[in-house]
Order: sequence, then C-alpha cells, then structure tokens
Amino acid sequence: MLSNKTRSIYLIVFLIILAITSVKAQTVYYLIPESSHLEIKGSSTVHDWDMNLTTMTGELRVIQDGTDLSSVSFSCKAKDLISDNSIMNSKTQDALKSKKYPIITFVSKDIHSVNINENLINGKAAGTLFIAGESQSIEIPFKATLSNAKITVTGNKKIYMSDFNIEPPTAMLGALKTGDEITIEFNVVYKLK
Repeated sequence: MLSNKTRSIYLIVFLIILAITSVKAQTVYYLIPESSHLEIKGSSTVHDWDMNLTTMTGELRVIQDGTDLSSVSFSCKAKDLISDNSIMNSKTQDALKSKKYPIITFVSKDIHSVNINENLINGKAAGTLFIAGESQSIEIPFKATLSNAKITVTGNKKIYMSDFNIEPPTAMLGALKTGDEITIEFNVVYKLK
C-alpha cells in the first residue's frame, strides 16, 4: 500500500505530464532580414523625414494545426536605423540612447481579434515595446499572408517618442526639430527553417 506522501508525488507527476501533453504544439517561423523592411516616418519644422531598417531578427509561433498565431517577437539594433541624412543619423542615435540601450525589442503577450480567411489573417498583437531604456505596452494591428512556408506580416503603428522619454532630435542649432509622433510601417517575412 502506498503512503500518502507517495500518492501525492504520483499525483503531482501525473498533473505535470497532463499539462505538458495538453499544450498545443507550435511551429516556429524565423524572420528573414533580407526580405523584410521597416520604415519610421516623422515630421519636423523643416520637412518630413524617414528612417529605414533592414537588419532585424524575430520569430513568429503558429499553433501547429494552423488555426492560430500564438506569439511574435522582433528585435533590432538602434544603430541600424538609417536615414539619408547623416547628421540626423547621429542625432537619432543620441536620442535613442543607443550606446546605453543598443537593442529595440517587441515581444507579444497576446494575439487577439484574429480573423482567418483562407491564407489571410488579420489581428492585433498586444505586447511590450522596449526602446531607449523604457518599455510600454502597445497594441499593433497587422495583416498576415501565408504562402509557400512563409508568413508575410504587414502593418503600421503610430507612437509618441515622449512615451519612451525620448527627446525629439533637433539639428541646425534648434531650427530643425522633429515632431513627437512617429509612424512605424513594416513588411516582414517569416519562414520555416
């Protein structure tokens, strides 16, 4: 006859096995930097501006039966944000505190409002965006297209630099000052490895 302690141990082991086997299997897709693009657009007292990012990493997890997206992550180096204006590049790096906080990341906590129509998925990714030493919870609407073991995710999101304690960059002795609001537009491709 088993003791109460032994029965408790067996019960705990059984519950752990049950929890592990009940979790749905996931398929992981990895971001392809050479096929992906992210652009940041903003305004200033002189003219509108944009910065491009083509070097990035990330992964997207899909429930194995293909019924749902479960998570997405993204990261890049702040210094890889580049504009056509070298002066603004250095000003932006300073504003982003890129020497102290070199990495920008987004990690989803929840993907919701998902609508699947054949190979097209619409939804919202809620998660945490970390920039310049500050993190904020944000929600990013997206569209995803599935084809040939690849998932292309597109969308855009407006954010405010001040939400991340970033002082908008200035140039020309303060004559050029960027606006607080920026728009992030992305077209990123993930594939099975």
